[in-house]
Amino acid sequence: MTSLAQLEQLLDQNATEPTAVSIDVAQGQLRTAVALRERLDNFGGAMLGDVVGAGKTFTTFAVIAHALLHEPKKGAVIFVPSALLRRKWELQLKDYLRYSVRDSREGERLAGRVITMDRSLRGPGGKAARSNAIVITTHSVFAYRTSEWDRGVCLGAWLDKRCRANRKPRSRLFRACGLTPDQDREDWAQWASRDVLPSSVLKPLDEVWRRWESGDRNLRGVLSERVQEVRREAGRRLLPDAALVVIDEAHNLRSTSSQIYKSLMQVLSGRFEALLFLTATPFQLGRSELRNIVEFFRHSKSYQGREVEFDRRVAAMEAGMTAYISALDAFGESWRLLDKDETNSARTLALGSRNLLDGATRPQQAAVRFKRCLDARKQLQDGLSPFLVRSVRSRNHTEHCGLEIGNELLTPGSRIPLALVDRIITELLAAKRRTFIASALTSACSSWPALFKAAIIGPHTGAAVATRDLLVSMNRAGILGPHPKVAQTVKLCVDGISAGEKTLVFVERAETGKEIRDLVVAALGERFDSNALDRIQDPSRFGWPSLRENYLHTLYVEVFGSVPEARDVLKLVGSPYAADLWQRVDVEGTSRNYKIEKRFLEHVVFHAAAKAGWEKQAKGHTVLASVHRILDPRYIMNGLDLMSNETGATAEIPATSRRRQTRDINTDFVVAYLAYASPWASSVAYLRRLNPDDRAELVDAAAAAIAGSHLQVEIAQIEASGDAKKYFRAMTKLLCTPDTAWQQRFEAISSQAAEMAAVESNEGASERVHRISVALRSNTRIQFVHGQTKPATRINAVDGFNTPLYPQVIIATPVLAEGLDLHRQCRRVVHHDLPWNPAKLEQRTGRVDRIGSMSERLVAAGESGDEGSIQVWLPFMQGTYDETIFERVMARRREFRCILGSPPEWSSEDLATDERGPPIDLELVDALQVNLSPISATTRWG
Repeated sequence: MTSLAQLEQLLDQNATEPTAVSIDVAQGQLRTAVALRERLDNFGGAMLGDVVGAGKTFTTFAVIAHALLHEPKKGAVIFVPSALLRRKWELQLKDYLRYSVRDSREGERLAGRVITMDRSLRGPGGKAARSNAIVITTHSVFAYRTSEWDRGVCLGAWLDKRCRANRKPRSRLFRACGLTPDQDREDWAQWASRDVLPSSVLKPLDEVWRRWESGDRNLRGVLSERVQEVRREAGRRLLPDAALVVIDEAHNLRSTSSQIYKSLMQVLSGRFEALLFLTATPFQLGRSELRNIVEFFRHSKSYQGREVEFDRRVAAMEAGMTAYISALDAFGESWRLLDKDETNSARTLALGSRNLLDGATRPQQAAVRFKRCLDARKQLQDGLSPFLVRSVRSRNHTEHCGLEIGNELLTPGSRIPLALVDRIITELLAAKRRTFIASALTSACSSWPALFKAAIIGPHTGAAVATRDLLVSMNRAGILGPHPKVAQTVKLCVDGISAGEKTLVFVERAETGKEIRDLVVAALGERFDSNALDRIQDPSRFGWPSLRENYLHTLYVEVFGSVPEARDVLKLVGSPYAADLWQRVDVEGTSRNYKIEKRFLEHVVFHAAAKAGWEKQAKGHTVLASVHRILDPRYIMNGLDLMSNETGATAEIPATSRRRQTRDINTDFVVAYLAYASPWASSVAYLRRLNPDDRAELVDAAAAAIAGSHLQVEIAQIEASGDAKKYFRAMTKLLCTPDTAWQQRFEAISSQAAEMAAVESNEGASERVHRISVALRSNTRIQFVHGQTKPATRINAVDGFNTPLYPQVIIATPVLAEGLDLHRQCRRVVHHDLPWNPAKLEQRTGRVDRIGSMSERLVAAGESGDEGSIQVWLPFMQGTYDETIFERVMARRREFRCILGSPPEWSSEDLATDERGPPIDLELVDALQVNLSPISATTRWG
């Protein structure tokens, strides 16, 4: 059996993110991996149900790496919900294999086997997966509808094998299937090729032929269904021989009627040795839905011939869930009947050892039902243990429920539309028209645009017409007041930006997302000032150096001890060496270029200070390579990476002067720049960890991104030419003053890059720092992401949100609700539209509640209370359908969280209307929690 020691010999679990993952967390992930490996070996399937943000992905990486290191000739297949998650898994898994596998050469080989698969069932460039590939693809990869070309290709291939000589039935059969006779002569479908379409794969098309022979001439539908089966069978053959199959966010497979469920069941049936499901919300699926997921395990090779044993285990799991829910409900009812004095008696009896008679007194009844809960909890744990491993981490959430600013926003202009919606619904119900009623109510509680998009506003007959027309007329006249919930969400977003924090907003209606985005943008006012942007980016002005690193305050101080004196620098600028060099770098016929003057100044000062022996003294210094770059005269023309922005190659310094008449250095600029530390000065400790190229790329990318941000407006009044002293003083106050928002952003960028570079391989470090530089290019301040958003825009939004720059607010439909990391710079979540399923709430909040989150870092830095917690808003409008949704979702969440192993929410002193009664004692709460934490030793399951 796999042991913790064996995994530690193979893997360094926290090697890829050393500052974000503690040793304790890494060891916990390995212990979970051992428990999963035990179940996979015994039963061929297991489910990892750790709470959202607890590091399931990295635990899974350990299981994958272990499996492939022990079976190097086999591969793995990983199914994820979306293309965005496919990209995330690809990047993170490659990193993990390269840096966490202790045998670095083996880790690099494993990383080279990772390939993504799209709907063509091929990798990038049409490359097929090898037999030992590690394939990452989406849940829906085998569920896509087939195209006409797909159907034509498959039908043509079948006919080629069955009736090559007879062309007449061929053309008629094509027409009966809704295809042109020559369609199969076109290019083959990407997923289909002759080597994966043998007769055995095409067998489902036999039914098309049987129907044809029986006289059926309407075969379009049956052909489509059978080609879908062919595609799935072809997919089975294209997948690698997998030592392990992983399905992320497995709760998406809860319905057996979905195409995704059917396709994966067909493709995977009998094709895997071990199947690992990942879901943070296993119990929130419902008992039948959890059974549907567990049903996949029946088809593992391990269970072949053991079906009776499998059914017995599933029955025990379902019985345990039923018993525990019933026992909890009964205990909760009894406890709520107790008064304050009776709770003390009930607690003593519940924790005592003697037997009790049910119903003698109210405290006795509560105590008896509590003991039944304990028995049911054990039954549930025994039933779930063969299938599930789950660890619980404490939440650091502050929840804000309802409209905090209360009825101030329920103005007459907003009350009237809500009242009219109620009247329309009443009229429709009277007319026995119930269609879309719930949807209309939800839309009305979301935003006015969502309401007017709802079907209830569409054409109707009867009494509802007059009321509907009145509401539509009010909208057209622009006399509706602000939507209360939208107004609050907009305020939360603007308040967050004012406080220097990012906000993540989830909506169910796309119209609502657009409305919130537009209102936040309008509330923020003008973002761009083209003149200010020109002043920042124009090298003939002072703006260009102000956002870059001043190496005389960073690198020079680290190597030579202190910032050089202005009088000494002015003497150096006039030296023969400097004069000759200046004549060769200052180009004739061009405006003064402060980009060149800045670098010239730095080079001359470093050159003069580089006395004999300094390099020996600084041997091994982390910034030595960067200093060497500055000492190279070509640095003046190119920058720290010695690459020209204009040509992409190294620009050489001319051998002779390029000016007929020398242009003097601007001495005012020299003095002012020497006094300007630059916004990067406080980030020296982070920047020194980067190699020169990475350092240059990061600083340039950040400077460009900041120049394109709302900084333009903030410096609109700062003139970028003329008085250098005045300009740099103003920029120091804006960018470099400790604790300012901009200073914090520069430090956050550099610290994030330093963390990403904390790997042994320089090449790997550069690749990861490059990702930060690319992420900084996101230039949309308020981003709305929905189902129709382009993939590249989604990627930019997610990557940028994890930097200190743009976007500052993401408003998203459920497309960003699962699996993604949005926690780096955000601890504020607004659930503008409440979903009916509390599992979705867990998933959404989990985007920012993760290991290494901003909240964790704040707490580690000493913040407490609201200053360090994750802020979660659950707005609803009292007295409307919104409140009904809120109460039902919260009731379901209370039940589910208790099963999940979290404290039952009866312990809260802030009781909802359906929870009236005293809070349950914390010692009883602890005893009620289900424990499915990792088990290291071999366990015997019933």
